[in-house]
Amino acid sequence: MVDGVKLEKTSGGFRVIILLAVLAVVLALGGGMGWLIWYFRLPRPAHENIKLEHVALVIPTEEAPPEENGVTAITLQPNNALSPSELDALFAEGEEKWPLQFRLEQVAQGLQAPDGLAIHPSSGELFIAEETPSRISIIRDGLQVVIDRETPIYTMHKGRKKKAAPLSMPEGIDFDAEGNLYVVEDRPGGRLLRFRNYSGRYPEGTVVPLPGDWSRFAWESVACGEKDTLLMAGSDIESVAGSSELTPYTGIILYRDEEGNWWVPYERLFASFSGVCFSKSGKHAIYIEEVMGGVGWIDLTTRQVLGGHSTITAKAPEGICVLPDGTFLIAQENGSVLKLDPGNDEHEVVVDELGAIESVLWDPGNQRALISADGPGKIFTLWPDRAISPHADAMKYAPFYPTYTPRHVPRECPEFLANVLALAGLDYTRDIRPPVTFRDFTSKVPLVAADAIAVPVLAAQEILNPIRRVQFVIFNPNQMAIDKDGSASLPLAAFAARKNDGEIIKTSMMQVESYFSAFDSAKFDPVDLARIAVPQAGPVSVSSLGIATVHLLGLGQGDDYSLVLNPRYRDDSYMVVYKPDGTRIHYRLDSPESPAGGDLWVIALAERGADTWALLGKAAEN
Repeated sequence: MVDGVKLEKTSGGFRVIILLAVLAVVLALGGGMGWLIWYFRLPRPAHENIKLEHVALVIPTEEAPPEENGVTAITLQPNNALSPSELDALFAEGEEKWPLQFRLEQVAQGLQAPDGLAIHPSSGELFIAEETPSRISIIRDGLQVVIDRETPIYTMHKGRKKKAAPLSMPEGIDFDAEGNLYVVEDRPGGRLLRFRNYSGRYPEGTVVPLPGDWSRFAWESVACGEKDTLLMAGSDIESVAGSSELTPYTGIILYRDEEGNWWVPYERLFASFSGVCFSKSGKHAIYIEEVMGGVGWIDLTTRQVLGGHSTITAKAPEGICVLPDGTFLIAQENGSVLKLDPGNDEHEVVVDELGAIESVLWDPGNQRALISADGPGKIFTLWPDRAISPHADAMKYAPFYPTYTPRHVPRECPEFLANVLALAGLDYTRDIRPPVTFRDFTSKVPLVAADAIAVPVLAAQEILNPIRRVQFVIFNPNQMAIDKDGSASLPLAAFAARKNDGEIIKTSMMQVESYFSAFDSAKFDPVDLARIAVPQAGPVSVSSLGIATVHLLGLGQGDDYSLVLNPRYRDDSYMVVYKPDGTRIHYRLDSPESPAGGDLWVIALAERGADTWALLGKAAEN
């Protein structure tokens, strides 16, 4: 109270002065504290000085306590613990990945056709297979030959040695955990050889017996896994090339399990497997195919036909290895090396222009990749610009699906197909059924057949006289062989299409001149005149989802037809007609309503899984 007057509030000007003063004090204190914190800041410890026994992940409990004052109280408590390696992997998955760079360095030169590479598990020394002189060399004070054609090789029978042919054209090599060296020969009738480790010396070798007849096959790759498991890859393409018969070549992957049983986990026509290795976990076989450029993988744990593949087409891949993070390095014969991630199918060229290269190998002891250059006779090293995380495994995210061919076979034979089979003596049109059921018949005779309604994708008035209905059957799809006497073994096909005005297009016969040429010859010799059906059945394929793609070729005498049959979702089935003038007409396909009911589509190719995961048995004791 001033002069008897009570002050109820402070004047506006005085209030502003007080606020400014308080603000100045806060700024001064804040700035001073900030300067003190900066001045007396503690140095951040280096990464190697941090030691973590475990890290607790804190998450909300499942049961929250009752609400207090309208607010739900959430208690946080440890739920899990991560080890330091698991923590590193967690951080690695979340960090931004930049391309891995490699520095190229030459290691050795003066070799003759260097091919397979292997690192000794104890000494860390590099062993090199030189294919042309048929020897195995080692980098030790220069180059030293440790195995050659003078090294004795034996077959064993009831504990007795019998001298065998010397080493010939070694290509794939690898060591098991005890330091024994396994070698495969790249020639028809090539062998699997084992050179036992005698204190780092390999004075003699033995032939490892394989169950089955592999006299036509040449082997290009061998890989040793844990617990005495083993993989081999090769093909009979060299035997086919030297034969006068026109027969398809076959690629084979062999697998020896922990019990010593031999299996064929994968067999494929028109494949030449040039490399195989175990995945990081040892649960998969990773393979490459040199002719078509395929890169894929097979599950080794379930004895089921499960596998996957990359969408890329490599350029004559010759070697493959797995990096510590589960990704692959692929050596291409054109002199470049690819890095491929099977989880997302991303790939990049990490080095180029090395000349003709053959093999690539990861050296875990020195954290580097090694490459054999066949053309210049050199060995190169690829040094990564940073450590590759050993905690990740890209194969965890790789796609897998059945590698067999799904079948779609109705219980009863469709009427249009029954009329065709009746001409051959198998009459499903009679009330008295034949002794073999339709499903049993299709399991022995591969075929694709369909009776379908065709609906133009464009408006009907834009197409002159469109096709209204189509029927076809192809027996033994993809069969193609012509003997030197001119006799042909081709798919047997019958085709018919009805147009809007009632015109019918159907199979006719055409006379053609046949020629013969072997794989290794550029000459085409006329053989004889032959009659073939037109349209002629072209390639037929069935995806892992059971979708069939069929090609019927007019051979210049008529239209070409490409059909896609999706028996699960009929609305996704189509036909494209290619006219001789280059125009195309698109149709959607659907099943007509059959008076007798039942399914009118048959997709029954021979299952690729028939010879997949075939058990060969144990080899004879040696």
